[in-house]
Amino acid sequence: MVPNTRKALGAHALRPLGVANALTVEAGTHGEPRSVQKPVWHAPRRVLAVQDAWRIDDEWWRDRPIARRYFCVQVEGDLLVTLYHDLAIDAWFEQRG
Repeated sequence: MVPNTRKALGAHALRPLGVANALTVEAGTHGEPRSVQKPVWHAPRRVLAVQDAWRIDDEWWRDRPIARRYFCVQVEGDLLVTLYHDLAIDAWFEQRG
């Protein structure tokens, strides 16, 4: 049995999970990323290889449907980055977590 601590629960204890970070991406003619710039990097990094790519279209019945094209890319420095192009708002983000 767990004792009742009588502490109030509230929204202050909640935090968002997997919040996406905005990126600057130079894309090729078919929408594939060619270079990626994160705010913490001093310069853009060239994409060496696209490891995987997939698309998600979901919640089409809502006011703001989800339409994203994901890429797992290897960039200079042997880093793997999972990023996506939000097709609904034409913006790029890093997927974390």
